Amino acid sequence: PPIYDIVLVIDQSGSMWDCGGQGTDPDQLRVDAAHLFINYLGADAGSSRYRLALLHFGGTTRLMAPLTELRDTAAREQLIIAASNPEPIGWTNPLAALQTARDLLHDGALPGSRRVVLLMTDGEPAWPAGQPLPPNRPTSSLSTCAPPTLPAGGAPSLNGSTSGSRWPARRPMGRSSLPCMPMTWSPSTMPLFAVSPAPATARPLSRPPTCPPTSRSRSRCLSPSRSPA
Repeated sequence: PPIYDIVLVIDQSGSMWDCGGQGTDPDQLRVDAAHLFINYLGADAGSSRYRLALLHFGGTTRLMAPLTELRDTAAREQLIIAASNPEPIGWTNPLAALQTARDLLHDGALPGSRRVVLLMTDGEPAWPAGQPLPPNRPTSSLSTCAPPTLPAGGAPSLNGSTSGSRWPARRPMGRSSLPCMPMTWSPSTMPLFAVSPAPATARPLSRPPTCPPTSRSRSRCLSPSRSPA
């Protein structure tokens, strides 16, 4: 039987949090989904065949757990702890997160293993107003988008520039959507699966959503005094 090396990449950007009622996942269902995935992955097919890593991303990418063999309950519990109580991470840069996942698998996957990236996001890539997109990104060999739509305040481009603060071009797929992500990718060796809610209405932003700090960990956002990385 094949061995699987899997990276779970979870969006923790400002748009995912309950900021003034604008968050796409204020109840942090992404945390519950991560717990279910960790608990049931390989549970009935030999846990030692599966290794799982966890990345959280926003404006930066954080390695929450390296590739971990799901050999026993203790290993799963460590991954569940890593997925719990996330922190908001500013803007949304899925390109950097996917590159980190690819590098993690390239450097740490077992020889001959099947390599998979699972992306959990609201499908709303966002950069600060006036900041260019990463330059000179080649178009992916795995098509993840239809011809882009141009919302108010943003002009998506594949050559590394944009005139607006948001880049929300996406392709609706039932209750899911995939952001348009130009990057070098090899679907034959590394499948990409994206999980996200239905596309939200695009809105230009000059800064990440902010909201007052609260005692509930599931309602925290960037405070105005914090700037995204």
